[in-house]
Amino acid sequence: MTKLVIFIVISVMLVGTIINGETNPVTPTTLRGLWCLAVYNTTHNYTQLAQAYFYNNGTFTMNFLANITNTWVNYFTSVNNTDSDGTYRIEVITTAGAPVSDQNRTLCYWRKQISNGDVLWGNPTNGICAPTFVELDTLPRYTRLSSNCLYYDDETFEKISSTSFESELLEFDRDLSRSSLPQNAVAFYGSSSIRMWTTLANDFSSISVINRGFGGSTLKECVHQFKRVVYPLDPKVLLVYAGENDIADNQTSEQVFASFNSFVQIARQMLGDQIPIGFISIKPSPSRIQFITQVRQTNEMIERTISSMNDVTYIDVFNLMVDTNGNPLESLFSDDRLHMNAKGYQIWTKVVSDYLRSKGLLPDQTSTPSVAPIFKATLWIMILVVISNSINFSQ
Repeated sequence: MTKLVIFIVISVMLVGTIINGETNPVTPTTLRGLWCLAVYNTTHNYTQLAQAYFYNNGTFTMNFLANITNTWVNYFTSVNNTDSDGTYRIEVITTAGAPVSDQNRTLCYWRKQISNGDVLWGNPTNGICAPTFVELDTLPRYTRLSSNCLYYDDETFEKISSTSFESELLEFDRDLSRSSLPQNAVAFYGSSSIRMWTTLANDFSSISVINRGFGGSTLKECVHQFKRVVYPLDPKVLLVYAGENDIADNQTSEQVFASFNSFVQIARQMLGDQIPIGFISIKPSPSRIQFITQVRQTNEMIERTISSMNDVTYIDVFNLMVDTNGNPLESLFSDDRLHMNAKGYQIWTKVVSDYLRSKGLLPDQTSTPSVAPIFKATLWIMILVVISNSINFSQ
C-alpha cells in the first residue's frame, strides 16, 4: 500500500504543469551522472524507488526498480538556476517510457540541491509549478549518499553496481555533485596504477586533471563503467591505463585487445570523435613476470591498431621500464613488486607530459623562449642611441 501511495505521488509530481517548450539546454554539471531516486524517511534511511541518469546534453532517463527494462526518456527544454545556488526551475518533455498521456508534453518542475548533495523535488500545489520544497516521507529525492542503491545501464540493463569497486565508484558519483570539480580537464582513467598516482595534480600543475583510477579494475570493467565514471566529466583529453589486471585474470591477448577496441568505441560514442585518447601501454610488473610475453604481445596488438586510429595515441612505458635483457627494472617498483614507486611515476610523468605537449596543453620545451620585455626595452634604447649619434655625427 505504501509503495502504491509513493508511486501515485511520483506520478503527480512528474505530470507537473504544462508550459511552452524552448531550445534544449545542456545539463547543469552538478546534476550530471547517475542518481538513486529514493524516499528519505524519519529514521534517516533511503528506500530506493528508481534510478536516474542525467546525460550532459540535456537528456535524462529514469528506470523504476519494479520494471527496470522500461526506460523513461526525458529532455530538458529549459533549465534556470534561479538563485545560482542549486535551485532549478526545469521544463521537460518525456518522449518514451511514461504513460502515453504524459508523453510529448512540456512540463514544469522545481529541483533544489541541498548541502548534503541530495536534490529535493518541488512539492506541487493544485497543479501549480511552485518552488515549494518539503522534506516529507512520501516525497522522493535524488541522492548519491546511500550505499544500498542498485544501478543498471539504462540501455543494456546490465547491472553496474554491487561490484568490488562500488565504494570507489560511489565516491566518483558524489564528486560530481561538487561544484569544485574542474571542468574541461584531462581525465586519467583506469586501474590502481592511476589511483595510486597521488602526485598527479602536482606533476601536471599547469593544467586541470582528474584522477579516476579504481583499484583492481580491468580494461573490460573500464568499458562497463565508462558512462558512469568518465562521460559526466566531459574531459578535453582522456588518458587510460588498464589491461594488466585482465591478463592476470587469465584473459587472452585477443580478449584484452577486444576490450581495448570496445573502450575506444564507447569513448567515441559518448564523447565524440574529436577527443584525444592516450593509451598508456601495459607495464612490466616484476610480480607478474610470468605474463611478460603476453604483455608484450598485447601491447604490440594495441599499438598496431592505434596506428590506424584518428587521434588515439600509444604511450610506451613498457620499454622504459625494462633493462637491456627485457626484464622489469625492480628499482621502479614498490615492495609489492606490482605498483610503482616515485621513480616509476617519474617515467610516466615524462612520457605523458610529452604526449600532452603534443596536444598543445603543455609548453614546447624545444621552442625558443620569447625575449623578455626588459631586454626588448633595452634593445630599443640602444637602437635609438645609435640613431641619435648618427644624426649628431652627420651634423
